[in-house]
Amino acid sequence: LPGRRYCYGNQPQIGAWNLAQLGMAMAPLMTSEAIQKEISAYPEIFHTAYTSRFAAKLGILDWSAASDAPLLSEFLALLRRDAVDFTNAFRALAAVPATAAAESDDAAAIAALEGVLPPAVRGGKGAEQWAEWVRKYAARVAEREGGDA
Repeated sequence: LPGRRYCYGNQPQIGAWNLAQLGMAMAPLMTSEAIQKEISAYPEIFHTAYTSRFAAKLGILDWSAASDAPLLSEFLALLRRDAVDFTNAFRALAAVPATAAAESDDAAAIAALEGVLPPAVRGGKGAEQWAEWVRKYAARVAEREGGDA
């Protein structure tokens, strides 16, 4: 749940806090400089792992921070806003065809996600936003090989 200490959105900060606590516990065994060096490496290591994991989940083999990070952020925001199951949503993306990029009908564009989107979203304004995102996603993934998203 948002706002809770260990909620998904807080994991990067909690990971850093946990490392700081580990560093304090290791103080008798290591110099403070060595501890600080390890802790300061965390943000870059986390970011690399985070983008690598999400690139794989999205099927984007050639991750571009400039274009793909906003695509991911928008997807995560839609998931959060509509309380869509995280795991099932990523699984459903595997069924998005490359043709969805050119699909003008919102319902057809999001057909692959029908099983994960709440009924109120599929029939309302939310469908337009999901369809817009699916079109961008399908176009991006189709760039890699011209195949299905």
